[in-house]
Amino acid sequence: MAGQIILGLLLALMFRFWLKHFKSLVRTIVFFPVVLPVVAVAQLFTKIYEIQPHYGLLNSILAAVGLDNLVHPWLGQASTALGSLCAMDIWTSIGFYAIILFSLP
Repeated sequence: MAGQIILGLLLALMFRFWLKHFKSLVRTIVFFPVVLPVVAVAQLFTKIYEIQPHYGLLNSILAAVGLDNLVHPWLGQASTALGSLCAMDIWTSIGFYAIILFSLP
């Protein structure tokens, strides 16, 4: 919860001070994960954190960059599964907190 609120606050500050021209478009893009169904988000992150080590998007990017030692099944290991699920939860709700905190006077 702390990660959601802190990153939401940082996004709200970015909307307020740095994004002047396209802030309504960026707010719409940031809020989009909030309105996505949970099943769609779960399918998206299943493809990102694919169980097979060399098939997921994250593992493919790590292998392409040359960080082959970091390639492993993210959801298949107890040491990384909770962090992976927390990243998914933060991504889905960061837009909600950003819009709420942006609307404060």
